[in-house]
Amino acid sequence: MSRDGKDWDTVFDDPKFSGSDTEANLVRFEPRPAKMIWIIGDGFQNVAQFGSAFSLGELEVHDPDGNNLALISRGAGVQVSSTHYGCDMDRFTQDMLWPIQYDLGFKWTRVGFAGGIGA
Repeated sequence: MSRDGKDWDTVFDDPKFSGSDTEANLVRFEPRPAKMIWIIGDGFQNVAQFGSAFSLGELEVHDPDGNNLALISRGAGVQVSSTHYGCDMDRFTQDMLWPIQYDLGFKWTRVGFAGGIGA
C-alpha cells in the first residue's frame, strides 16, 4: 500500500497462500491510510497452455467501520497491467474485440505486443 505512489509498504505476503476458486478470499491487515493498493500475484498453478495465471473478479477495501472504500462513487479507480502470451494476440483480434470492450465500459486501452519476437 502507498500514500503517495512512491513509497510502498507490504501489508500481506504469504508464499503458501492457497486461495479459493469459488469463494471470496479475505486478506486482513492492520488499518492504515492509503491512496493506492498494488496487488502482485506470483507462483500460481499453470492454467492450460497459458502457464501461471490468476485473475481478480472484484476487490473490496473496507475501513474499520465496514464501509467499502473501493467504490467508484467514493472516487476510487482501477489501473490494470497484465501480460498474456497466448493465442489471439494480433491486431485483427484486438480490433474485433474493441466494440465489445467499449460496451463493457472501457474508454481506452493500451495493447502492445511483439508477437513473441524480441522487442
